Formats: sequence, C-alpha cells, structure tokens
Amino acid sequence: MGSTDRDSGTGRGSQTDPHPETDTDRPGRIEAHGIDHVPDEERHGRPRELFPVWAAANVNYLSMVVGGALILMGLSLGQAIAVIVLGSLFWAPIGLLAVSGPASGTPSEVIARAMYGIRGNRVNIAVNGWLLCICYIALNLAAAAVAAFVLVEKAGIETNSGVKITVVVVIAALTLAIGVYGHATMVKLYPPIAIALTVTFAVVAAYVCTRAGLGRQPAEPLTGGALWATLAAGITLIASG
Repeated sequence: MGSTDRDSGTGRGSQTDPHPETDTDRPGRIEAHGIDHVPDEERHGRPRELFPVWAAANVNYLSMVVGGALILMGLSLGQAIAVIVLGSLFWAPIGLLAVSGPASGTPSEVIARAMYGIRGNRVNIAVNGWLLCICYIALNLAAAAVAAFVLVEKAGIETNSGVKITVVVVIAALTLAIGVYGHATMVKLYPPIAIALTVTFAVVAAYVCTRAGLGRQPAEPLTGGALWATLAAGITLIASG
C-alpha cells in the first residue's frame, strides 16, 4: 500500500482505522502466513486479544496434575504455592524477549537466526521447535484423551480400542483444524473457550477445596538437601511449562 493511500486516510493504513482487518485474516479462512514477514498493513492485532488465547491454553487438566505432583513430591501446601510463584516468574523474560516479534514482523524461529546464524538456528529449531513442541502436544493430547475417555464412559459407551482411537483422531483433527485456520479463527474461538474452561475449572476447584485437607503435612517432612533438591525440581517443572 503506497504512502499516498496511508496519508490520505483512504487505505488500509488510514488514521481512521489504524488496525483494520484484512481479507486474508478473517475467521474461517485458511491462514495465509507462516514464517514469512507480515506486512505492516496486516498487523492489526491487539495485546488484549492474546489474553483469552493464553488463558484457554493454560486453564487445563494438565495444570491440575502438575499442582498435585508437587504435593506428591513431598512438599507442603505452602511450599508448593511458593514453587508455583517462583517457577512462573521465569516466564517474565520470555515476555520481554517477545517484543522482538512485533518489531520484526516474523516469529521467533526466524528472529533466532540473528543469534545462531541460519545453520545454527536449524539445530535450535530441531530441539526447541520440534522435539519439545511435539512432547508438549503429546502431553496435551494425552490429557484431553483421558478426560474424553471418562466422558464417553459416563455416556454409557464402552471405551474399547476402536472408540479410543476415534476419540484421539477427533481431538487431533480439531487441534489441526484450528491451526490451519490460523490467527483470526483462534482469536474468535478462544474467548468463549476460555470462559467455558474457566467456569468449569472454577467448579472443579471449589469441589476440590471443600474436600481437600488444607492443613495436610507430609508424613516425613523434607529437610536439608532433600528439601532443596525437591524445591529445585518443582521450580524446574513449573518453569518448563
């Protein structure tokens, strides 16, 4: 889009609508961008749009499992909460580093070339972009499948191998479809998903809290080196996400 259109206020970059929605970024349309540079006129996202996206991704069954794991590791409730807070602080530098994305108009996998070089960045992507992400997706699909199996059983359907395979394929297909239809579809879908998940887990949390022994202490409280090792392991577990 030329400077004339921008300055006259008639183009996509006009002062009357600084964040217009382009034809290539509408809900229900296949994502047009991958790791390529996103032109200025197509950058209309707002920071607040990311809140429901990340909220929906983190309000999940796996978070409850991780929280419970800290108690099973031998930590008290107070120690577990402290570990969760400290481990979560490790994500602050990630947020600071993310400012490079809007400035460059490219994802982190491309920006990392400036640090590692093109060849070195291939190794970085192979480890972080593939192995870790595949593990992350596998854990989430596994957690979703386990929950879905229970719902199927509650519906009176026997969860044999065929049913389990069908459930896993449906979950994987839905996950893939959201990725294919990309940014605009995610921004549109995730607010109601985040609300539904938050309400669901608020009910679950209330149920758990009314039945949990908040004053519970480990049978053999950890001390010395064992305590510090467990705290370090817990912080690593939370920080690694």
